[in-house]
Amino acid sequence: MGAGIIWAPVVLYVVLMGAFCALVGAKTSPRMGWTMAAGLVLLPPALLIGALLAAG
Repeated sequence: MGAGIIWAPVVLYVVLMGAFCALVGAKTSPRMGWTMAAGLVLLPPALLIGALLAAG
């Protein structure tokens, strides 16, 4: 039950930021969209997983 409290906002964040990066990529260039996705979408869940693994 406790894991759902952590993962639900992370999944929502990834979905919203993924859509935002796709929009930016469509308006500018695909390379810019992928660059933003690497920083905004992939980094926060990676840091969360690293923190959970270090704590557990």
